[in-house]
Amino acid sequence: MAFTTIPGTDIEVGKPTKKSIFQKTKDNFDDHETRISALTAGAAKIENFVFEVANLAQYSPNGSSLERISLFRASRDMTIVNVQVYVLHSSSGSPPTAGTLELDILKGSTLATLSTIFTVKPSVTTFAEEDTNGAVAFVATGEDVSQGDWLQLDITSLQTDQSRIFIDVFSEPA
Repeated sequence: MAFTTIPGTDIEVGKPTKKSIFQKTKDNFDDHETRISALTAGAAKIENFVFEVANLAQYSPNGSSLERISLFRASRDMTIVNVQVYVLHSSSGSPPTAGTLELDILKGSTLATLSTIFTVKPSVTTFAEEDTNGAVAFVATGEDVSQGDWLQLDITSLQTDQSRIFIDVFSEPA
């Protein structure tokens, strides 16, 4: 179905109303709504923010947790739909050797009211490569974030010899 122009001769003053005018109007409206639905459904995810954490051993020499490693303040309303984690190799070029990387992203209207966006904290036990094929994706529960909300990254456990991680958070407009 495509948009059809209604000829001016069909809507001249004093002319009788034809059924075809109403049909063209309905068809054009249906086409308009179909196009809006297609645009809405095809809206691409937006990369909202990136947490890159380097030199993990410097911040956590005993390999334990790191709280409030990074903060982000939402500049607009959004719905978080995906979180991807990349385990980057150390400067020596080798991946982490063992253990589990576990992280949490917390959200709140103030820093005092932060709570997790996950029903289960994401964890990585495999040693992903440094490309998009090696990303480990975690789908958030469609977490709504309002403009001005705070998001905080916590790392609750690290892999052995882990030096860098990269976390992408994607959303759709709310």
